[in-house]
Amino acid sequence: MTIPNSVTSIGDYAFYDCSSLTSIEIPNSVTSIGESAFGGCSGLTSINVENGNSFYDSRNNCNAIIETATNTLIVGCMNTIIPNSVTSIGNYAFDGCSGLTSVTIPGSVTSIGNYAFESCTGLTSVTIPNSVISIGEYAFEYCSGLTSVRIGNSVTSIGERAFYNCTGLTSVNIPNSVTSIGNYAFEFCSGLTSVNIPNSVTSIGDYAFAFCTGLTSVTIPNSVTSIGDGAFGYCSGLTSVTIPNSVTSIGKTAFYYCTGLTSVTIPNSVTGIGWEAFEGCTGLSSITCEAITPPTLGSYVFYDVNKSIPLYVPAESVEAYQTADQWKDFTNIIGLDDGDVEESNIRYIDPSNNELGSETVSLHLPDVPEIEGFTFLKWQVVAGDLEEGIIIQAVYQADESTSASSVYTNPANPAQKLIRNGNVYILSNEKTYSITGQEVIVP
Repeated sequence: MTIPNSVTSIGDYAFYDCSSLTSIEIPNSVTSIGESAFGGCSGLTSINVENGNSFYDSRNNCNAIIETATNTLIVGCMNTIIPNSVTSIGNYAFDGCSGLTSVTIPGSVTSIGNYAFESCTGLTSVTIPNSVISIGEYAFEYCSGLTSVRIGNSVTSIGERAFYNCTGLTSVNIPNSVTSIGNYAFEFCSGLTSVNIPNSVTSIGDYAFAFCTGLTSVTIPNSVTSIGDGAFGYCSGLTSVTIPNSVTSIGKTAFYYCTGLTSVTIPNSVTGIGWEAFEGCTGLSSITCEAITPPTLGSYVFYDVNKSIPLYVPAESVEAYQTADQWKDFTNIIGLDDGDVEESNIRYIDPSNNELGSETVSLHLPDVPEIEGFTFLKWQVVAGDLEEGIIIQAVYQADESTSASSVYTNPANPAQKLIRNGNVYILSNEKTYSITGQEVIVP
């Protein structure tokens, strides 16, 4: 395509999805280029602006169109080298550039626009420098080949659908500068197995991690006050979640059909839970709700959840839960009194065994299982994978000595681990506290 010097403006979407277009030559007469004018032109390898154009340039033969007045890169291609003079990557800049496999974003860039790298399916990794403050909406949507992303520590917000349907993404580290995670930000990132949500985040948007089926555990920091609608809906691989005392409301369908979730603790700060928040969580074996006043529930909050599982509530509130809407459907409501709570000191260390800090936590203990031939000794907190949380074990003494030479699993009860010294450790699902960090030691 040859654009003549008589042309002064190129409209929105003018050449959108012209996948066979390989080169663009912009004459010096052009004074305006519309939004996504060359979006989806996946075959582009060469871009040039004619010398003398006072509105746009391709400085240093960078294979891009740069808006001169704002230093914004508005059109790029698979061969683009982003100059250090560029301060922002505009909306739709690389939209649909499926041939792009790598990109270096210079430290001069402060913002990444909406749809900037949408559908760049060949992009495998990206490093967002510390200069970037915001990641726009849909910025990396449908980048299915993206396996890793490093977000600089100046980013304050991750826009709506920023990494939507990045199915190849396995992990993401969100820096402490981020205060909000937008709606649908990581929805359908099915390969995501872990995510670090820092203490700076105050809100998790609607459906932010929905359909992240590979996600196994998540710790929500105590800075978060609200969990958005459907935030973790259909995260079928999620087995544990920690909801901090800062949260006052849990959105509708927040944990909808998290079928792998085995236990959940609802802190005393929560006053309301949206409809269908835990619907379809068929794997739940216990629920702990620490609120003295039963939280108000929307419709079908615990639909399809086994109502005979233990529901642990404050001892003084058992009667209130037995009469409260939906809570009363549970047939095994158990009051937690002072005897059910044990304080444990948790010590944080780094991989080099350097002390990072410590804190004391209260753990709600379940009823002691009775095992024929063994006497209960104590409850014990066991150090485990921090991403999976702390596990409580019941310790038993065998009534008769044993000569077992090693640890083995009781075939009749896989939860029982027989130790050569005669003690049996029973793993409990009553996991009520999780922490984050490198390693944990419980003295």
